[in-house]
Amino acid sequence: MRLATGLVCLALVVVCALQAKATGSTYSRTANYQNEIVIRCPDKKKATIQTLQAHSDVWHVGKDTIDVRLSKKTFARVQNYFPKCHIVVANVESFVQQAEVQMFRMAEEQAWVQEVMAETIPKCGSLKQCEAALEDWEADQQMSSSFFEQYHPYEDIKSFYKTLSETHANLVTYMPSIGKTAEGRDMPAVHITASKNPNRKRFYMQCQIHAREWITGGVCMYIANHLATEYEKSSRVKSLLDNMEFVMVPIVNPDGIAYTWEHDRLWRKNRKQNSYSPSCPGVDINRNFPLGFLHKSIGHACDEDYPGFNAGSEHETKNIMKFFRNNAPIVGSIDWHSYGQLILRPYGYTNASAPDESFMLSLSNTMKDKIHSVHGQHYSPEKSEELYFCYGIAADWLYSNNAASTNKGYRSASICIELRDSGHPYGFLLPADQIVPTAEEVLPAVLYYAETMLNHPLIYNRKSQLKEPVFDAKKHHSRNGL
Repeated sequence: MRLATGLVCLALVVVCALQAKATGSTYSRTANYQNEIVIRCPDKKKATIQTLQAHSDVWHVGKDTIDVRLSKKTFARVQNYFPKCHIVVANVESFVQQAEVQMFRMAEEQAWVQEVMAETIPKCGSLKQCEAALEDWEADQQMSSSFFEQYHPYEDIKSFYKTLSETHANLVTYMPSIGKTAEGRDMPAVHITASKNPNRKRFYMQCQIHAREWITGGVCMYIANHLATEYEKSSRVKSLLDNMEFVMVPIVNPDGIAYTWEHDRLWRKNRKQNSYSPSCPGVDINRNFPLGFLHKSIGHACDEDYPGFNAGSEHETKNIMKFFRNNAPIVGSIDWHSYGQLILRPYGYTNASAPDESFMLSLSNTMKDKIHSVHGQHYSPEKSEELYFCYGIAADWLYSNNAASTNKGYRSASICIELRDSGHPYGFLLPADQIVPTAEEVLPAVLYYAETMLNHPLIYNRKSQLKEPVFDAKKHHSRNGL
């Protein structure tokens, strides 16, 4: 009787666990974009950029075009000044709805809940066996290829990395939190290495700093899984993990990510409540880093790229900077973004070349070739400012004297990668069936980058440190994008 009662209780636990897993990815958007469109303007003049940003959400700046989301009413006025602008998405609401149909498979999730219930519970001979069966099933689900063919919310992403650390405990260490966000969520981190050398070099990656750029989270999970699962199979991966460590912050913007799943799919910033502008919450974390920070008045708090009142003011920014310093020496870093298919190198805040420009240009060109060799996709290497000026960005700080000064004699090379697509037809709403191809194509570039920095790191000497270009805020105007 006790065993039977125990099995019934465990059955209820299993039901609850599976239902939670099935509904944990529930998407409940409340924002409506019915009266909004996306236009493309074949012009990158400063005046055009400033005018459009004042009335719209700039999605992407290409070499010769700008994509912006705005209301139909605003577009009527814009056309008077920029007649060459044309509509590329006639109804953002319909556009988002079409993406949602492709992204979410709730009916399938409910089907496998019932299937697992039917197959697992009757076969349990003891509580211990049932518990083991559930644990094995959960691990199989998270490591299956289909897992990487779907987008996942905050809690599921954390669960993935935790499970990865449990199934590959000899390689992967999961840190539940490197610090809290404004809304009290944890920012987890992951360490992947086989090296026991306390002075091993490290390679850093951060993902999902902008909430709506879901593809970055999927790519980072794929790369982490590849490193862990290929260690015993790939001599290349084994050599890397035997000699260096990969450190990742997979969710830089937990509050923003949660908000895109619960309210507004196209939300960009964090969710800090700006007391001086309560109707306009949020700070763009990727404008809040110290190098090249551009102060904007509180009247700009509604801007998509609002940098915050002071450099380094945000919980997320502070947590990233502290984590970076605590994991020295870091010799290479990637800040993942979408979209545009770009490989961007410092600087963003000035048109002056970085002291290591020739090295990073060569690195970027080879990474481009590595990416192209997989699925034929073209990624363009550029200096960040060649695309447009952007201020207080993470990629610039990761390369900065400020970051290098506590990095045990090394300066981290720094690359920002904008993933698929090129802006048409999907932009931020890249279908889930492109997650794996996107990850597959950038993986060889990541491995090459890590190998290069392991063998040819940039040396930092405080006495002869590189002279960084002086930032004159009066000469610059902030822009959206990265």
